[in-house]
Amino acid sequence: MKKSFTLLVLCAFVILHCATSNQGVKTMEGKGFVDTRLIRGYTQFPVWKNDKENLLGYVPTDEDPFFFQEKFWSGKIRNTPTTQSIDVSYSSETLAHAKAQLKDSANVEASLSQIQEMNFTFVNPTEVVLEEVKPENGKLNHPDIKTKKYIAAVLKVDKVLISVKLQDGAELKTEADLKKYKINLGANVKYDAKLNALYSGQNSFVGFKLLSPSKNPDDYK
Repeated sequence: MKKSFTLLVLCAFVILHCATSNQGVKTMEGKGFVDTRLIRGYTQFPVWKNDKENLLGYVPTDEDPFFFQEKFWSGKIRNTPTTQSIDVSYSSETLAHAKAQLKDSANVEASLSQIQEMNFTFVNPTEVVLEEVKPENGKLNHPDIKTKKYIAAVLKVDKVLISVKLQDGAELKTEADLKKYKINLGANVKYDAKLNALYSGQNSFVGFKLLSPSKNPDDYK
């Protein structure tokens, strides 16, 4: 009985630790907090990428594990659409920390005192994977080529739908809702009349996976 109770307490501690730690880390690129929760197995970028650069083949710098500046690898790109949308929620406390990370999707600073929770729905997520990997020209003899992990896959989404829950319990999902409650989420938040929903981050890369390079030189011939 005593062993069972001890095991139960230990399990509870582990669950509590996992739930309360790993909330985020400081990063150079995001200029602050980065939410480290995984999105379907993908680590979130410090700032969701709203451009055409997917960063496949890039390696992190020594100073910041979330700052990718140099490309070591190239190859063929495979796109694999998935079928389900993905939801990620932020409490007001998490939003206060992560406002730098989310700045290209929504400016929450002005309305932070009114917001209790913010939900982002990633629409039509697609896995973009680097295959048949080869070193970039001039990188084969780089001292870090066999030691540094590189971005082997990224998660791309068509749109990021946004809904907001206020401290008084009101839920905001449309442009009219924002105007009614005088909530300003910035110029990057737009309204999709067909979906009757707020959105941002169109064609964005929201997460990445790292892979260790092969140590077999024959793999790169």
